[in-house]
Amino acid sequence: MIMTELLRVRLPATLKELLRQRAREDGRSMNGQLVQILKRHLYKNAAVLESTSKKECV
Repeated sequence: MIMTELLRVRLPATLKELLRQRAREDGRSMNGQLVQILKRHLYKNAAVLESTSKKECV
């Protein structure tokens, strides 16, 4: 079961408009687009941290 939690985030108008445009281009809701952006960012950072920690162990 996927647990979701409502996060209320205030975005500057320019960022909100950019998010709206990208969501429209990708056929997603603004919330769906934001989730995709966060996933990409978090998974990318996790991979970088993992590779960095492996290098430190060598």
